[in-house]
Amino acid sequence: MHRLGDQWGSFTAEHIADLTTSAQAETYRRQAYDEAAELISELSRNGVRVIIEAPAPVFKAHAYRCSDWFNAGNPSCRGGLSLGRTELLGYRKPVMNSLAALSSAFPNLIVWDPFPILCPQDPCQAVTEAGPLFFDGDHLSGFSNRLLYPHFLQLLPQAWGTAR
Repeated sequence: MHRLGDQWGSFTAEHIADLTTSAQAETYRRQAYDEAAELISELSRNGVRVIIEAPAPVFKAHAYRCSDWFNAGNPSCRGGLSLGRTELLGYRKPVMNSLAALSSAFPNLIVWDPFPILCPQDPCQAVTEAGPLFFDGDHLSGFSNRLLYPHFLQLLPQAWGTAR
């Protein structure tokens, strides 16, 4: 997954499309898949259960810079702190396709998806009334880590092959 912006502003739709749909992007995804498959295979042979985190939402603006009213006119905040759920699900689809292929190839692989927890409704929000989910456009905040922690804990018995 690529960022949709940096501290200076949002990327253009053309730039994002190039990062996700170009021949070079496909080559990078194939390389990442091959490297992941090799590593998962090696770890599995050694009895290790692998958990991969699926992509979380990403945003065009940075929550730490754009949450306060006095930054409303900051050009780097124009992308906003919310994006449509369908747009974000589409943006991560190539990665999810790779994860689905890895899951098919390695039945013991666990893909943990925080997306439904971080984006329970449309549009997805980087900052909620409960607290900021993201520090910037693509890094989780301490608040969201505390939000996700119990969900991740529920996954561990499956990874360990034990029931609670």
